[in-house]
Amino acid sequence: MKPNSLLIVRADGNETVGYGHVMRCCALAEEWQARGGQCVFVTSDSDWFATAAITQAGADIGFPAPHDFSTAMVQELADSHVGPVWVANDVPAINALAVATARGAGAMAMEFSDFDPMIDSSVACIRREIVAVRGKREIKTQASNVLLTTGGTCPLAIEVKLVALAREAGAEYLRVATSDDMPELLQWADVAISAAGHTAWELACVGLPAALVTIADNQIPVAERMVEAGAAISLGDASSLRRWFADPVARTAQRDAGLALVDGCGARRVVDMMLAEGDK
Repeated sequence: MKPNSLLIVRADGNETVGYGHVMRCCALAEEWQARGGQCVFVTSDSDWFATAAITQAGADIGFPAPHDFSTAMVQELADSHVGPVWVANDVPAINALAVATARGAGAMAMEFSDFDPMIDSSVACIRREIVAVRGKREIKTQASNVLLTTGGTCPLAIEVKLVALAREAGAEYLRVATSDDMPELLQWADVAISAAGHTAWELACVGLPAALVTIADNQIPVAERMVEAGAAISLGDASSLRRWFADPVARTAQRDAGLALVDGCGARRVVDMMLAEGDK
């Protein structure tokens, strides 16, 4: 990476759009900064959880309205910086605008859709605090600690049904994922019941067996990929969950498949590809 390279990230995170976009961008920011670059997020309507994650990743934050993501704004950020400038967009609705904005300001552009991170697990960008708890976890004969993680977009009624399903299946201890203790929860849990968004890649990365449910259409490819790889099962009824809780052989295989599927190096690969493109 050339000295003083600036990465401008356009991403949002809240209970309406979810948090996966911001979380994978935070992983990208961590890798960028580890190589000596600087990072600033341009975000709109992001809540306290998303902004806390950005800050924890070491990046600066800007809060323009969506229509203010303009060439002039990027140019202003670039003018206050000495070195190459990149714009990474993770708001699919403005892909064309983001590319035009970046190029209009003389910056290089990257869209997450270029890498298919919801399909290609090799470029799943996982934050360092999650990668830090990766390893060969103990698989208990009977799973008793169940983590429920549904993301920001899951309707409350569905979450309530999932809690009831886990209880009916015999979950002895059930914890619903909260914003600031995910690494600790990933170590505590024996299994997870999860939406098949970005968090599903995190579960695979740490070897936590998961039963997946699709809350949004863009989660379908992740669920299909993880089930196909043997890293997860599709969420069924209470009796099937009960059998899964009591099947350490199946869960051991899922742990190992998850570790093989998502190795925690996705952000490194994305940055490598960005820099290779910039050198052309």
